[in-house]
Amino acid sequence: VTSGANNRALTMFTNEADGTPSDDNPSVDTTQTTMRSYRQAEGSWSLNPSDHSDECNANGGVYNMGFDAIDNTPPVLRVKWAANCSIPYHYHPTGALYYIQYGTMYFDGDYASSDPMSETGFNMGDVRWVRPGFDYGPEYNGAEPMEITVLGTVGTSHDQ
Repeated sequence: VTSGANNRALTMFTNEADGTPSDDNPSVDTTQTTMRSYRQAEGSWSLNPSDHSDECNANGGVYNMGFDAIDNTPPVLRVKWAANCSIPYHYHPTGALYYIQYGTMYFDGDYASSDPMSETGFNMGDVRWVRPGFDYGPEYNGAEPMEITVLGTVGTSHDQ
């Protein structure tokens, strides 16, 4: 049994005549982009602007491939890391979602601990979300190269 209020909510975005989605439903707004790919073949790598250690640079450094927001689609940042690299303390004003492509990633500041080895490693296929404005860092990898994809890269702020 549904109440009148729930029934109205269920029918708010349907066409009363035949039950199909109405033009009032944002998911069927034909002026919005409905699908987008962020393909490596359509981007190019550039040197990550953060300061990196001599060891990191000697191993190959850190490179970014950025995809700007288009219409209603989010920006995406791919980051390729050589072994033993880090990115300094920072935050994302709009939050961020990390997807680990390969390698292992660590985030200092995820857990309150005096033991620097207590950080949790995120491995290939893992996903990590940080709320808007949450500051942490550094983020780093170990002895193996790593690549990540990050959604929520608008206005990243580094403490340098």
